[in-house]
Amino acid sequence: MFSKFSLICTYLCLVCSYSVPEYRI
Repeated sequence: MFSKFSLICTYLCLVCSYSVPEYRI
């Protein structure tokens, strides 16, 4: 379960940084 949650978090992080290039590091 925790692994799946972590995977979703990582996915959201990637989507966020991709859709909002301003916050991209």
